[in-house]
Amino acid sequence: MYAAAGHDAGQRSRIYAGLAAAVVLALCLGLSVRAAAGPVVVWSYYDSPPFVTGESTGLAYDFVEMLNAAAGGRYVFTLKVVPRKRVDCALEQGGSGLVLFVNPAWMNRPERYRWSSPLMHDRNGVLSGAALRLDYSGVESVRGLILGGVYGRRYQQLDEAVERGVLRREDAPSVYQNVQKLAGGRVDFIIAPESVLRCLVRELGLSDRVYFSPRPHAAYTRHIMLAAPEAGLEEFIEQFIAGLPRNPRWKELHGLYLDRCGMRPAVP
Repeated sequence: MYAAAGHDAGQRSRIYAGLAAAVVLALCLGLSVRAAAGPVVVWSYYDSPPFVTGESTGLAYDFVEMLNAAAGGRYVFTLKVVPRKRVDCALEQGGSGLVLFVNPAWMNRPERYRWSSPLMHDRNGVLSGAALRLDYSGVESVRGLILGGVYGRRYQQLDEAVERGVLRREDAPSVYQNVQKLAGGRVDFIIAPESVLRCLVRELGLSDRVYFSPRPHAAYTRHIMLAAPEAGLEEFIEQFIAGLPRNPRWKELHGLYLDRCGMRPAVP
């Protein structure tokens, strides 16, 4: 009798152990499924060429397609092109995701975030009208002029000079609108990524009406910023960037966007 009871107890123990293992396995599988299709929002506040060239086209869209192809379902990246203020607001509220093609110097409290290796080299070009032909050499070279800025953007050294009354700043919602204002004589010069300016000047047919200063306002590298990334995402991004030299699609993007607009890839 006691032997039978012991046998039943042992059998129940094995059943419970099996059920527990099944529950653990189910939980693990559930977690794996969620991780395999983890949605990741990707922000970009650039709405001009080469980053956005039309409806769902441009460097930003093609780059996110490359991320999704490399992820193979492990992550699902979704691009949102929104104004800089909305990106800042989302980050201040603890939003999780990626910000494309930015530099730590431009972001509020950059130490809070993770940063990828550099993707490309760019610089802030100084564009003026052909009549003015501004050769930028610092604050004194723009004394008394009107800078066409973009809402929410920072302009190193010049913002302080504006506060001191050395020059004026008139903002517009986008670089595109600033180029139009420059062509119309409503501002004296604008500062923006040279890659964007060269694309817009060509697109608007303004090559004979504007002048690029030989000296830029600043030179910098562009990165991917990771805000509150889930475990493994930073490693995936770094592996993705390390593999770009062997990615034929990345070579295609050189010709489509980078070479045409004056950017140099940090990853060949």
